[in-house]
Amino acid sequence: MSLYLKYRPVGFNGFYGNAGIKVALKNILSRELAKIPHAFLFTGASGCGKTTLVRIVKKKMGCSDFDFLEFDSANTRGIDTVREIRANCRIKPMDGELKIYYLDEVHKITNDGQTALLKVLEDTPPHVYFFLTTTDPDKLLLTIRNRCQIFNLLPLSDDDLFNLLNDVLKSEHKKISKEILYKIIENSKGSARQALVYLDSIIDLDSEKNKNEIFSIIEGGIEGKEVVDLCRALNRGNWKEISGILKNLKINDYEKIRYAILGYFNSYLLNSGDIFPAEVIFNFIDSFIYSGKAGLTLACFKSIKRRTR
Repeated sequence: MSLYLKYRPVGFNGFYGNAGIKVALKNILSRELAKIPHAFLFTGASGCGKTTLVRIVKKKMGCSDFDFLEFDSANTRGIDTVREIRANCRIKPMDGELKIYYLDEVHKITNDGQTALLKVLEDTPPHVYFFLTTTDPDKLLLTIRNRCQIFNLLPLSDDDLFNLLNDVLKSEHKKISKEILYKIIENSKGSARQALVYLDSIIDLDSEKNKNEIFSIIEGGIEGKEVVDLCRALNRGNWKEISGILKNLKINDYEKIRYAILGYFNSYLLNSGDIFPAEVIFNFIDSFIYSGKAGLTLACFKSIKRRTR
């Protein structure tokens, strides 16, 4: 399991940053159910904890998994989805006193869909609560925003990220240098999720022996474990290992893989000055739009050819 999922907070005590919002939510949740607002709007940059807070509040309110209905508004963005919600919210909860509808990235709902959603928010059944999250609240109708209890989450401070990473490292019984920790914090831009993705990618590497590789992973913005493994295998120059990764590759966006590898070895070159990362960059400079996986395989083979002679 990824570190981001493994250490996702299940309560306020494990939630880093935005202390004022935690206090406000605790105060609201201390009320009896009938006096809790029926619409919450969480705004903020990606990775700052919006969805995590939704799940914490859902748990504190005693909503069962059966009655927690989640919608990705980027995929279900039309008026028909909102009409379906409007019809179904009249139905009593399956298991408990309340039902929660969670609409993620709600700003991506169409204008007609937002107008229909406003009508639902204006006439919400007493057992129904709405949780909305967005990275772009200005694209939401002002009338929708006015119907919600709004919580604007800020990116985590450097201190919060440092404490989060340190606590995870202690739990994993791992150590990395402060220089690497600060590099993760610098590139995470206040996102707890991004910080843990970076940590997950380098946590098993020796921070002294593999310093250049670690910087390359972090500065290159490489997130997928398969791509990280491929970059490491290229660095080691073992064709059997590389071909095994390529055979089992689940990512089929070969241009995304190419950009990630270029980013990794560009950072490696800047930090080391070795000839090998320059050769890899040369072999990956051309697009894989037409060659696809065959182009990726050939570029990998050409990159290590000189090393295996």
